[in-house]
Amino acid sequence: MRRNHMTAESNEAAWLQAVRKMAAKRFDPPRPRAVRAVSRRKSIKKASKAQLPSVMDLTGPADGDLEMTFAGTDQGPVGPPVGLGTAPMGSANGYPPHEMRYLSYKHSRWSLRVRKELITPLEKLAPKRVLDLVFCQIVGDVLENATARLRPIDVRALRETIGEITLNSSVNQLVLLPSVTKRMVIDAARKCPFYFGRFYSIEFMEGPKKSRICHWAVVGQNAVRFVRQKKGERALEVLAEVPLGEVARCDADYSQRPVAPPNRQTAGQKMLINIKGIRDPQEPNHLTIVDTAGRSYEMHCHYAADMKRLVDIFVAEYRIKSENSQRKVYAANARKREKTYDDYLSDTMSVASYMSSHTDAVECLMPYAKQYFKERKHFGKQLSWQNQPLRYGSLMKHNDTEVVDAASRIFECILEICKERPTTKSPVAQVQKILKLARRYPSLNDEVFCQLVKQSNKNDSENSDSLTTVWQLYAICSMFLTCSQELRAPLLEHAKTVTLHSNSEQTLAATVAANIEKVRKYGQRQNLPSDFEIDSYLRGEMTRKHKINLPARCVTSVNVSPMSLVGEVSCMIADQMKITTTKERLEFTLFQIPTTPLDGVANCDLIPIPLDEYYFDVCPFDETDESSSLHFRRVCWWTQPDVNKRSPEYIKVVFDQIVEQFLTGYWVSTEDSVLTEPQYYELVDVAVKLSVIFHTGPTFTKEEAVDLMPRGLGIRKKDWIRNLTDAMAAAPEFTIPEARKGVIAAISSWPLYGATCFHGYLKNIPETYDIRGIQPQYGDTEFNSTNIPVLVAICRTSIRLLHPSRRVILMTFAFSELKAVQKNLYRGAGEEYAGEVVMNFGSKTVHLVLEQVRSLFTDTVL
Repeated sequence: MRRNHMTAESNEAAWLQAVRKMAAKRFDPPRPRAVRAVSRRKSIKKASKAQLPSVMDLTGPADGDLEMTFAGTDQGPVGPPVGLGTAPMGSANGYPPHEMRYLSYKHSRWSLRVRKELITPLEKLAPKRVLDLVFCQIVGDVLENATARLRPIDVRALRETIGEITLNSSVNQLVLLPSVTKRMVIDAARKCPFYFGRFYSIEFMEGPKKSRICHWAVVGQNAVRFVRQKKGERALEVLAEVPLGEVARCDADYSQRPVAPPNRQTAGQKMLINIKGIRDPQEPNHLTIVDTAGRSYEMHCHYAADMKRLVDIFVAEYRIKSENSQRKVYAANARKREKTYDDYLSDTMSVASYMSSHTDAVECLMPYAKQYFKERKHFGKQLSWQNQPLRYGSLMKHNDTEVVDAASRIFECILEICKERPTTKSPVAQVQKILKLARRYPSLNDEVFCQLVKQSNKNDSENSDSLTTVWQLYAICSMFLTCSQELRAPLLEHAKTVTLHSNSEQTLAATVAANIEKVRKYGQRQNLPSDFEIDSYLRGEMTRKHKINLPARCVTSVNVSPMSLVGEVSCMIADQMKITTTKERLEFTLFQIPTTPLDGVANCDLIPIPLDEYYFDVCPFDETDESSSLHFRRVCWWTQPDVNKRSPEYIKVVFDQIVEQFLTGYWVSTEDSVLTEPQYYELVDVAVKLSVIFHTGPTFTKEEAVDLMPRGLGIRKKDWIRNLTDAMAAAPEFTIPEARKGVIAAISSWPLYGATCFHGYLKNIPETYDIRGIQPQYGDTEFNSTNIPVLVAICRTSIRLLHPSRRVILMTFAFSELKAVQKNLYRGAGEEYAGEVVMNFGSKTVHLVLEQVRSLFTDTVL
């Protein structure tokens, strides 16, 4: 009864308060004293009495910030300029793109996306996680091509800067890219006029009012822009632009508007600050911006105070930035000869810093040139492009005449590759010659880099492709050659400076900087490239798609760059399998297996590729080379994942590898080479689940039953066929995914589950073991207590020594009791992986002689 006597104003205030409470409940952190929430049923009932408009869905999320439903109006809700256009100032106007507006009271799946809306002039993106988020945001926006913040010309420019290969990479691959590449892309996005700017809905004081046109004020990089957008269109039309350096003042006040007040209140960004109060009707809604030329821009804006505050911040930071830049340039010109060597190598200088004092890209190499160059003057000329051979044969000082002659021949090759001189050899042969000479004379590595920097600076060649060719050659040499520690910092500074000031060579310069940094960590590429690989690099093809074999003849493909490590490629495949934990990723590795068949569970050729080696150092660049194949397999089984929570791709790969071990019988251990009855029927039960997966015909045949029988266990085919057929008739029905999970769960309890096995010799029997218990397992053969042939199985929790052919577990040593490990590698020819291992398990000492000590045993046990 009380509610019937309430006024219209109090009804609207009560409704608005209920909306704010719901917003606070969904978005605000828990409070000490919880506010009683309005029930969903009563809210809907009150909404129907007030005859509120029906709920409708927008065509897309509001600029990627929030995906939600909004209450519709006759003109449509006003939001950010994304996708379809929005309404002019009216019943629900003036709210920034990231606010909530009207919240529906139904349960919808909320999708929150964290975005970087704006970047102030002095803001630096740190730490690295923020840099990664902004970079991935830009890549996602370019791929979606749905936001009006990016014009078509901006999308094309960003696609060229990012590259098609990077655009098609996964999120984990994007994060692994070098920071200089990410900053280069972010700097390119900052040049887009609307991308890093905040949009405010405005209404100009003058001019006709059109219902299908909405106006925006964009406070962004370098300027405040006034744009308009037609309803139903994405394009933004710039009406006026006020550079930040020309903003004289910005005022906000309250002005009585001649238009009728809105017919409904809304919950906006302002209410997120004071969710319990009512919007002050006298707060500023009129904004005036005056530039240095005296031009005035007046407009109505519901968030005039917020816009004024943001404009003041941008203008203040822009002026500080301009003053600092002018001060740095003046100081550099006034004291140009007073710079020290330490100034050039300062680690505090940011890659994207606008305060960089290097007006010339090669100025950072001047201190190095003064110390190591042969000619002691005209360093700027020595580091500038020329189309004639070097005057003294080399740039740097060399005591050996053979080295000087080799340096002269290298520079001539560079001129011929860039078509500055006529030549009879192909560019590929010239590149091979440069790399071979530099490898023959290691002191020429710095010489090669200095010559390439020289030819990239002030390149005035008549050949339009000369500069690009120099940077391509620079990228190739940075993979296979190592510069000195004194030259590394100047080269990095030079490459990073080019990424900031050059448009055409940004990508190649970023590649060079990343290669130099990676060579510092992992060393240069060990093997010289093939002609086919060099030709691909000279054509600009810096990545290759390679096929990797998975268990059960499955194949996957990954994009491999010239400097990709084996561990990085392994992580790419793990991403495709949705393996996220670092420990579990290390359980998988790549194998390079010859095309000829391998016999037995242990083979000296079946050695995993070390994770810190370059992929193309061990794998052929050309996929037509069929001398070997690459296989991605699990070698360690430390983790025991819940199969009910893993992806179907992961289940399939693990299942296919487990089936191989089941059918070969390698993970089946016996007592005296005879299966016990429980073991036998457990194998039958597993085979029943396998029949669900592999059986395709109308009836189950004897041949199919034999195919599911484990080998080498002494099982009679006739008994196996009968028992398997009977078990299939009595077994419940399984789906294929359930059968796969059931097989993994059954086999994971076996003692040898996940064992990595290889042959070796037990040098002597440990003290606590009796020789009489081991000797019967070797039958009537002449038995010796030294150099006993065994099969070493590295399991999840222990090391087990087995009979090499009978699958009998002779000894078990738990990892929890392992105290110390000592290994000695043999250095004989062809025995790089052979050696001895001595393990101390408390009171027991185990001495093994193995053929694969360095790779398999060390990587899995230690």
